[in-house]
Amino acid sequence: MPATLLPELTPWLVCAVTVFLGTVVQRLSGAGYGMFAAPVMALVAPEWLPGTVVLVGFLIGAGSLLNARDAVQWRDLPPGFAGRILGASIAAYIAAAVVGTDALAIIVGFAVLFAVALTVLGLTVPISGGSLFVAGGVGGVMGTLTGIGAPPMAILYANVETR
Repeated sequence: MPATLLPELTPWLVCAVTVFLGTVVQRLSGAGYGMFAAPVMALVAPEWLPGTVVLVGFLIGAGSLLNARDAVQWRDLPPGFAGRILGASIAAYIAAAVVGTDALAIIVGFAVLFAVALTVLGLTVPISGGSLFVAGGVGGVMGTLTGIGAPPMAILYANVETR
């Protein structure tokens, strides 16, 4: 491999390893891919955000859905998806202003801190149509801008027993 090719491959290799590790953590724990991949990409290859993180996150989520479809609470999907669509629409408006600027890295950083804070606080919120809509909306904004959209919904389901 020519020495001039290595600097061009370094961001790709760093991001690929990070995506792999984040995917492993996601598969083992149910969350974590975006919290690994988004901050690293924001530092190493900000021009790849948010598209790469969102696309790979969608594929990981689709694989998880196919793997555990019997555990899905199908009645909870409509309000959660409605909120997610609204949140993604708001995020698209924000993204038009910040993608390609230094502001995106700051937003990613705050989203990671916010996601960690939500997780650490251990909040208990009852599951209802309204809470699903709000969690979907916040997750839609966070997920579309940074690829880290699961924590709001994870809070709702944190104390739900799985089969």
